[in-house]
Amino acid sequence: MSRAPHKAMRALWVLALAVAVPQSGRSDEPEPDQAATSARLAPDHAAPDRAAQIEYDRLHVGFSKVVDADSSVSRWNTPYQGTPEHRLELEAFYQAVGHPEHARYYRERTRKKLTIVLPSVFALLAGAALTVAGGVLGVTNPFCRAQDHYATCIDADTRPNAPLLGVGLTLFVGGVAGVSVGGTIRRFPTNPDENFALAREHNRRLRQRLALPPSDDTSVPRENEPPPTIAPKRDIPTDPRPARLGPQNL
Repeated sequence: MSRAPHKAMRALWVLALAVAVPQSGRSDEPEPDQAATSARLAPDHAAPDRAAQIEYDRLHVGFSKVVDADSSVSRWNTPYQGTPEHRLELEAFYQAVGHPEHARYYRERTRKKLTIVLPSVFALLAGAALTVAGGVLGVTNPFCRAQDHYATCIDADTRPNAPLLGVGLTLFVGGVAGVSVGGTIRRFPTNPDENFALAREHNRRLRQRLALPPSDDTSVPRENEPPPTIAPKRDIPTDPRPARLGPQNL
């Protein structure tokens, strides 16, 4: 009777070991189905980079290069934004690089300059025309001060038309003064080198905001960088020796 409990305890120990041994030998690696599910649920880190690069290509600012047909030398030309290149006027360029104060300065100064220069040019041209007309009108159409019995002018005044000449000279001088004053108005708040610096800084901040790695910006010239030159076309040397006549040329 005393051996029955010992046999029962031994059977329980054997059963416990049989259950524990397979579990301890199992690997911690996930099953194939579980690994595939985890791969599908893992975040795609490449997608944000592609989206950021597309956004950078749309908003970055650069300067186009044109080649002069005569000299075969390229130069930096107007600014553009995006890919494909969308040409920017100067006011739009300042807005694109985040400097609306420069855009406002350029817009107001341009409006002020046109307000002065356009009427001045009109006054200059009108004054020149009236001055010429007043000077020659006395000769082409003189004022007759005396006539004979046959209605022939015997005393003509061929002097310039003083009132017309005076009005013309006044308008001409006023027009010249207005054009001179308008020419002194500075419309551009920055020079070309400063525009290049604004574009470089804008592109740098744009890459930083989009979490893109730094990159060599070739769309904007570096400081004191001349535009690339293209070697002029070389003439193909010709053989100075005279051509020999063969039998077929005789």
